[in-house]
Amino acid sequence: MYGKKIIFGLLLFLSLGMPLVPMDARHLSESADGDEVYLSFRFRGLGNVIITAWYDYNSNEILLPVSELFGLLYINHEVDLSTQSVRGFFLRDSDRYEINFANLTARKGSRTVAFTADDIHLSELDFFLHPRIFEELFDMEFVVDLSYLSVILNSLHTMPITERFERMRLRQRLDEYTAQRTFHPLMFDRE
Repeated sequence: MYGKKIIFGLLLFLSLGMPLVPMDARHLSESADGDEVYLSFRFRGLGNVIITAWYDYNSNEILLPVSELFGLLYINHEVDLSTQSVRGFFLRDSDRYEINFANLTARKGSRTVAFTADDIHLSELDFFLHPRIFEELFDMEFVVDLSYLSVILNSLHTMPITERFERMRLRQRLDEYTAQRTFHPLMFDRE
């Protein structure tokens, strides 16, 4: 418990006390309107991982990385840099989605969501999206707490990483209950 407080304190100090991008590199970025922020993301089956988010100075909003989050949650996705879009299926093969950052639209099935340029950020690392779009499109509510530098996901859907975790746990339970045959060598000949 004491070690976790030290790690969070160190992350807080580093993120607030020092610039995350060197000043020379900051001038080379597309816009100096924000910075990368490292947030602790905890979800069942995943544990506690650090994700890279984007903090927009103009709107005082956090934008979340689409590809990084979908990869961690095992949500099917394919990034197409030529069309600046992310597409795949959400939880089932029949539930297709596409987030098009060039056209500022997102659709999943028959649901279409339009967003503004303030709701996104494109970088070399990932495409960043406002948490509201995740909620409107996928019913995934991301709660960002900047005082703890953390993100929590609330969703009624069972994510693929949770299903995978449950399958692993069931396999371990089955292995515990299966009869294990151990052979012991005879110390004396049989008569």
